[in-house]
Amino acid sequence: MSTTTILDDLTDWEPWFFIVKSMATGSRSDVWKYIDPGLPAEPAIPELEDQPNADGYGTLSADDKEAFKFTYQLWKDRMTLTTKTREVLASIQTHITKTVSTLNIIYIHDYTTVWRMLVALKKRLAPTIRARELVVMNQYTKLKLYHKRDEPEQWLRLWEKTYSEAKKLNLPDVANDRATYDFLQAIYPLDATFASANEVHISKAKEIPNVLDLIEEFRNHLRLHDATTKWADSHSAFATLRGERQDGTQSQSPGCVCGADHRWRRCFYLIESIRPANWKEDEGIRKKIDEKLASDPKLKKAVEEKISWMKWKAEKENTKTDGTSATTQATNPKKLGTF
Repeated sequence: MSTTTILDDLTDWEPWFFIVKSMATGSRSDVWKYIDPGLPAEPAIPELEDQPNADGYGTLSADDKEAFKFTYQLWKDRMTLTTKTREVLASIQTHITKTVSTLNIIYIHDYTTVWRMLVALKKRLAPTIRARELVVMNQYTKLKLYHKRDEPEQWLRLWEKTYSEAKKLNLPDVANDRATYDFLQAIYPLDATFASANEVHISKAKEIPNVLDLIEEFRNHLRLHDATTKWADSHSAFATLRGERQDGTQSQSPGCVCGADHRWRRCFYLIESIRPANWKEDEGIRKKIDEKLASDPKLKKAVEEKISWMKWKAEKENTKTDGTSATTQATNPKKLGTF
């Protein structure tokens, strides 16, 4: 799949212009001074010079011959640099004509130099500072709410891109540590356990982690989870096809009733005993859980049995720790599968 950035509207200007500028300041030849659209007037492109002549070279004295050789070498160096400059300018001009959308070609079809093309495109497509702020602010607001239809990796990349742009524009939305907390809240539907654990960690930490570092940590966490899940699936494929787990119990549908991709026994909404001290539930997620259970009696019964089992197990472990006989506890409730 091609990753070429096409200049179609003002949201494309920054990445598109970055590529053009990178081409102009590369190692082959720095030609930015000839195409910078911020210059007040079009700069003169170096011309190819005529080769210096030395009539009667054989009649020159030894000193004159050395002087001529030095002059000739300077000319060759300037010719080489000029030729490279013109080659780079030509490649940039070709790139521009290939990456400007059909609707915008009209702005540059009358121009033959890169500088004039960039000036014309900048005038019509480069957003003002205020316009950039509004676009970035709107995008950041959308990212604060993760939707299941979003592909996680693309969503994370957009988070990185939008945060970096917002930081560059000094937007108050990402001032101080706001972005870090916004990101943790946003990933609850993806992994409530990771989000909660990091909130607890941050509350005790002396230094709040940068959101870009946190995004990368979460990305690696998802990759490890996916790898582990694929490994587990490959080892239980036969049992799954039969509608059973390896221990013979009926299999559960993937994911948790809260919407996160974890087992029920790790869900803070279902298992009260594992909740961190400062954990607070999301009213929206709680509402979805209640609605889902109310509409599916079988699922509700299964969840209640799981909760009962976890409660019994915790009480049993606490009793053993206290030295009291475990046989005095209630009868082990029915346990359905692993969760």
